[in-house]
This record gives sequence, C-alpha cells and structure tokens, in this order.
Amino acid sequence: MNMEDVSKGAGYYEILANRESLVTLLRQRGCSNVAKCTRRILSKLCGDQLANCYNWIGSRGGKSAFCDVWMKQVVFDTVRQSLPSKAVTDDEMEAVIKEYLKAAAKRLKKNHCADIAGTISDGGSDFINHEESDDI
Repeated sequence: MNMEDVSKGAGYYEILANRESLVTLLRQRGCSNVAKCTRRILSKLCGDQLANCYNWIGSRGGKSAFCDVWMKQVVFDTVRQSLPSKAVTDDEMEAVIKEYLKAAAKRLKKNHCADIAGTISDGGSDFINHEESDDI
C-alpha cells in the first residue's frame, strides 16, 4: 500500500460495512496484549515504507498525520475486537502507534542492510560492474 492507496481507501472505508470487513480480516489471529496486537495489526495494514510517511500529528519532516487518517480507526476497532475482555484505551493504542511509526525508518534501514548482506553472501553479483565490450 502507498499514499495513493491510502487516499483511495479513505472514501471506501468510510462505509461502515467495508471498514467492518477489513477489521474482521485483520483480527483473524489472536493477540494476548494491547501492544503486541496493535503492532501486529499495523504491520498487516501498512508496511514500513508507508509507516515511514507518517507520524502521529504530522508536524515534522513533511510527514502526514496518522491521527487523521482512516487507518487509525481501523486499528482501534480491530484491537478492541481482538481483546474484548480488556478495557483498551485510546491512549494505550496511541502510544504503541507512535512508537511503531517512529521505528519505521530503523526497520527499513535494518532490512536494507540485511538485503545487502544477503546479496554479498550470495557472491555479490548485483554489485559487480560489467564493463561494456569494445568489440565492433
């Protein structure tokens, strides 16, 4: 998913039946606590590339405000439905979301470094410069 998909999703997920379908899909796996459940749902809903485009209020670095996007309500609804026996507060979920969004850049960098290390251990063929032949 990218920012364009998020924009398109805004109208689609304003419709309650569509949002409920997504919540049902996202809560298929059980969770034991608020933090773990919130992170799991966020990772299914938006990858690190997309998460890196957001912070909670959108005030720094040209990032968009996650608190204003439709995904916030989907996360809140899904966590609450996944943990019906717990009194989950908005503040608990908000704290986890802020942490998740803040760490997106680190996860991207870590995954990129792991990809490079994997390529190098495979012989580094992606990094070999092939000179063009001067044959005529």
